Amino acid sequence: HTHTHPHKFFFFFSQQTERTPNKNTKGMAFTARNQERVRQQQRQQEFVREDQLRRLQQENVLAANQASDYRVETKRRMRLVAQQQQELEMVRQMEEQATQRRARELEQQQQQ
Repeated sequence: HTHTHPHKFFFFFSQQTERTPNKNTKGMAFTARNQERVRQQQRQQEFVREDQLRRLQQENVLAANQASDYRVETKRRMRLVAQQQQELEMVRQMEEQATQRRARELEQQQQQ
């Protein structure tokens, strides 16, 4: 019996057509590859954007901290200068009092 069963023939034929790419399936595969490549590029660009945004935020935080440090340092120096001026004023007053005391002592000695 040389006759092939119709179901076997259909199965064989469908297997062959699936394996044999035609223009449409090639185009669809190429399009799918392109779409995947575009998606990958978009993901990569998104990672780059996120990284850039993260770096900008870190730079902003660093700049704010540096500005804060500068303000703190400026206030500290101003307090230090004010303290030094007070100390100098106290020394000047003490020297002036000592000078006045010597002048009074000299005056008292001259009166005796």
